[in-house]
Amino acid sequence: MNFNTATGAANPAAPAPFDPTTGKRRARPAAIIIRPRDLMAMLSVSRHGLARMVADEGLPAPIQLGPRSLGFLKAEIDAWLEARKAARNAA
Repeated sequence: MNFNTATGAANPAAPAPFDPTTGKRRARPAAIIIRPRDLMAMLSVSRHGLARMVADEGLPAPIQLGPRSLGFLKAEIDAWLEARKAARNAA
């Protein structure tokens, strides 16, 4: 998303990236954000358990969304879960 430098307002009408192989514009992949409460429910852990998983078990750290809000990137969480699944299957 581009921002108007004069007003600071978002410009959602900015063109998508151009794909030279097809000659068309590509759709921008949406970054899906999972809030900590939702991730805690997905993993069946407490807030402390989530923090411990980030510190000790390689769970990707959250990103700062605002002054008092955090979120986890779904793609990173999915990749972490797949790696854990592969390690389980290899053992």
